[in-house]
Amino acid sequence: MKRYIIILLIAIILAGCTIKGTKGTQWEIDLNLPLLDEKYPVSDLIDNENIFLNESDSTLYVETKGDINTKRIEELAVELDSEFSVNHLYSTLNSFPGSIPFVSILPDYTIEVVAGKIESGYLILNLNDIVQETHDATAKIVFNEIYTQEGEHFSPAIDISQFGSFEYRFNLADYVIKSTDNIMEGNSINSLSFTISVTDNQGNPGMVDYGSLNIKLSDMIYFESFLGNIDGYYIEIEEDLANVEIEYPQNIDDVVIIEDALVELNLTSNIGFSTIFEGSITSYNDKGDSIRIDILDDHGERFTIPSADIELISNYPVTQPVDYQFISDEQIDYLFSIMPTSLVIKSSRVHVENPADGYGFISTNHSIFGDYTGNIPFNFSLQDSSVPLITDKDTIANISQDNQKIIDEYCQSAELELRIDNKLPIGARLSIFIHSVPLGNTVDSLYEATLYFNGDDIDDDGIGDGFYVEAGNNSETYKISVNNFEVFINDEIYIKFLMYADPTQEPVVITGTVDDYIKISGSLKLKVLMQS
Repeated sequence: MKRYIIILLIAIILAGCTIKGTKGTQWEIDLNLPLLDEKYPVSDLIDNENIFLNESDSTLYVETKGDINTKRIEELAVELDSEFSVNHLYSTLNSFPGSIPFVSILPDYTIEVVAGKIESGYLILNLNDIVQETHDATAKIVFNEIYTQEGEHFSPAIDISQFGSFEYRFNLADYVIKSTDNIMEGNSINSLSFTISVTDNQGNPGMVDYGSLNIKLSDMIYFESFLGNIDGYYIEIEEDLANVEIEYPQNIDDVVIIEDALVELNLTSNIGFSTIFEGSITSYNDKGDSIRIDILDDHGERFTIPSADIELISNYPVTQPVDYQFISDEQIDYLFSIMPTSLVIKSSRVHVENPADGYGFISTNHSIFGDYTGNIPFNFSLQDSSVPLITDKDTIANISQDNQKIIDEYCQSAELELRIDNKLPIGARLSIFIHSVPLGNTVDSLYEATLYFNGDDIDDDGIGDGFYVEAGNNSETYKISVNNFEVFINDEIYIKFLMYADPTQEPVVITGTVDDYIKISGSLKLKVLMQS
């Protein structure tokens, strides 16, 4: 027995314990058992996927990125009610003038065309031949504002060689409409002028009437591109530009209000019109709350994306893309008043805006594209709240078999010595829970622990028996009742912390340098009375 005690004392001394004195065959020993030494650096939050470090000032921020694209411009259409009739195709008809109205009657938007490349549409000629005897003639129409790709006037011809009624359809795809060769100095086209001539291929003397001719354009003319003006036209942006998912530490959504969040849009437009962005951001949380705000500039107006630069290549307009950046920061904070778990940019489109002078240019292959960035800095206010913040995982302390035996058989008194180095600008009340089995993540489960120091309670002396944490170094010692010694007679004990954050008078900024952390150290101080 004596030999065992001597070996045990040597082990205790080597473990850092001190012998306070002896009384006869009794040994009074102070035993110091380290329980925990946990450091929680802020920099551990940085994953460079969702949470980043601002290199200029070392602040932390949450960031999400995504793409923005307008939908494909499906059509640039002109709806017409245009026709012109020639009642008599006389054999002597030569350079007879006429014109077809070219005015859009679309209900949603109107187009004023100075020059345009046709994607689809038809010229329709209906001939009613009233001559019954044998004849051979040709009717030719020369359009002054419709050109081939080679710059020649569009000049369809029809054969008049037999009796009857006939319809001729000419595909206008790839033809160009323009009022003058110098497109940029042209005027809007309100009608398509033309001349009609008839050639008698048999050389009949006198005036022969070959019938009547009705000239019209198809009801819809679609443009691949055009120079001019357009009113009431908008382009949809792909739905739900961004769906930002946000995760917060447990319960923090009830005590924190985030400041200085922003949404940044980096856009490129190759549309030769300025466009007005119409969109909104809606925030949602897990409680079913939502807030919607319009994306507006600092003046409360929808922001305008500048027109792409227009230039001529082979005497036809093209655009050079223009970049534009928009940052919305003054209203975004309002979205975080409900501590959202998701943000969605939605219901977005751009309205085409005519220039103050001159004309714009648009093509079906034009678009607005780019990316968005959602930036949520770790700049927040803590509100007065009783909602606790619970650490996710248990801290596990190991108790050796020898120390378990000492605590079980020889321990006279025990204290928990706790030290916290708080390098963050936040104060809090800290509760400590110790149990022989893993602890849960709810407040109720924590109070099933064998031993706890509740920072939310006041003892009989009017002094809080929990731990108040200020910025800087904090230390405290707590006496442990003999009835609670049994929790330490286990190979492993489980420790969890519960924090009640103090409200801040103003927003605080969290940085992620090596000097920003919370460190919790603790040891079990035992007074052991042993005898040989």
